[in-house]
Amino acid sequence: MNKRYGRSGWSKGALLNFCIGQGEILVTPIQVFNYINLIATRGNASLPHFVRLNKLKKNKFINIKEEHWDRLTLDMKEVVMSPSGTGKNADPGITGLQLFGKTGTAENPHGDDHAWFIGWMEFNGVRFSVVVLHENGGSGGTVAAPIARKIFENLVKENNLISQK
Repeated sequence: MNKRYGRSGWSKGALLNFCIGQGEILVTPIQVFNYINLIATRGNASLPHFVRLNKLKKNKFINIKEEHWDRLTLDMKEVVMSPSGTGKNADPGITGLQLFGKTGTAENPHGDDHAWFIGWMEFNGVRFSVVVLHENGGSGGTVAAPIARKIFENLVKENNLISQK
């Protein structure tokens, strides 16, 4: 924003829009995937790759206080696990499954809104992250979250996580 509008050329209203994920924010699904992995690992995630490598390049260290990581994960857990959370439709109701997430509805001036869900699951010591973007899909909570639920269900099933001790 400083490059585009100068250091004091943009408003407090624009800053408030950023706080809720609106305004002039442009991200790709892979950038959001990297973002959610950083939160899930408290800044310890590798850069995402589309191929398996023995040595993954690490992200730069994210220096955030432990209390801020705690707050982020608690709030993201409430988004999915709370009956009033916007991401409650991502919860497949599997006992012991811990879910963390964030829904989003990206306004689209050229058509219907884009539905987002980002999050991760932790189950029996295994962690998977998920990003769902449904272009022109509508609401993140009603469209993208149920898609994430199916992904979480399949991850548990396909990785035989329930049978692990």
